[in-house]
Amino acid sequence: MEWSELQPEDRRTLKALLNLDDNGHKLPTVETSPEQSTEVTAGVAVPTTVTLSELKAGIADQVSLVYQHWTAVRRLSLHHKRKPHLQSCRVTSIRHIMDGIVFKDFMVVYAEVEVVIGFRTTTRPAAAEKKRSREENDNDESADVVAVNAAAAESTPTTAARDLETLVFHTMHFVHRTTPNVGYEVQSVIVPNAPLDLQCVAGNIIQFALLTWMRLQYGTPPNAGESWDTSKLRLPQSGDVVILGMGGNVMANCLVHLLPHTVPIHVVEIEPSVVAVCSIEGQLPSTPNFHVHVCDVVVALKELKDASCALIILDCFDPLVGEMESGHSLLTFSKSKLLAPAAENASSGGLLMVNLHRRPTQSNLQVFFDVFGEHRVEAIDLPGAKQCFVACSLDPIPTLTPKPYNLFGAAAATYLKSLTPSPFECPVPVGVKGGQSVVSKNTDHVGWKPFRAWAGEDDVSHKGRPTKH
Repeated sequence: MEWSELQPEDRRTLKALLNLDDNGHKLPTVETSPEQSTEVTAGVAVPTTVTLSELKAGIADQVSLVYQHWTAVRRLSLHHKRKPHLQSCRVTSIRHIMDGIVFKDFMVVYAEVEVVIGFRTTTRPAAAEKKRSREENDNDESADVVAVNAAAAESTPTTAARDLETLVFHTMHFVHRTTPNVGYEVQSVIVPNAPLDLQCVAGNIIQFALLTWMRLQYGTPPNAGESWDTSKLRLPQSGDVVILGMGGNVMANCLVHLLPHTVPIHVVEIEPSVVAVCSIEGQLPSTPNFHVHVCDVVVALKELKDASCALIILDCFDPLVGEMESGHSLLTFSKSKLLAPAAENASSGGLLMVNLHRRPTQSNLQVFFDVFGEHRVEAIDLPGAKQCFVACSLDPIPTLTPKPYNLFGAAAATYLKSLTPSPFECPVPVGVKGGQSVVSKNTDHVGWKPFRAWAGEDDVSHKGRPTKH
């Protein structure tokens, strides 16, 4: 995005934060020692009680808790056919620290993290030697000799080697200014110079959104055993795509590569420091269809025309309460902005995707059913975390059993990879409780196994009968 394309109020905010001149050029900044308990914001050293070592330790601890969900790690696990074992996690640098403008008690921290993972390969020479000894000495040696050989084999220690893999990520965090143990939750994970390599939350939301959109656009699914017609699969060709909550801007960067430039992509972020850090790190695309709005999400939605959005992604984190925003009024307002069914260049209405930091229980999903109605809500679980992703449509979402869904997923993956010279690698998706996902016997594509809420049950992540909401 060019400097001249920003709104005047956004330019004023970024000038103050980034210490820019009237043309958007960087002015000299004040340098501070990396060991000082200070941060540099707009060239001014701002004191904080969080030391650099505490900052690095807090980030490393948080990354070590969630790294196993990241796409790059899952990909290596599939390659090695082993579970990952964390060897080390260290913050190699704090690239940027900026004082929050809206969230005044928090800092926006952008770090570089090195994660070393081992995949244990175990050999058992003792058992092998014992078996060989029995075979070779059977009927040829006395029982005493066999016993001695077996005892020697038993005493041979089991050996274990580890294939080590080193991964480097950029991560964004909200950290409380004066309380070193508050915050640090990973807001975004970025693989440097790889905009299509989405990790964890961003990857799962984008894949789930695109697959659900294509299912809705396809119309009536093929009969059992029939192939999906990839020529009928398509992504939004018109209508706005709106992402509420920027983070590291990884979702928008991916969609800029996948969607035609006729589709406007709007990103709304209330915290100017987040936008500033993304600008410094080159995370704001320069394509003409990309737009940034530094304001509250409600203000941004009011500026949009009703029934104008093909896709809205609600990914707003409030560090003050540690929750994602998904209230009834915000869902209702977002619904009013979705494309109506049978709109131009669309055979179905728009789609709302929500990142929810809660389990997909009946009570937690009820607000979505209240707003969108029956058969129009679908959720997927993030195994091992109290988090799920919710798709809400103005049209009924076609129900697919696992096998047809997996065939659809394979066709969709082929289609998505045809859209860009840099193949879009669908992340290893999450499934239902316990990580159960549908794996095709004919392809290496791992498909979704979506589920709805079930009547009369509170935990709906692995029950068997859809409710009639």
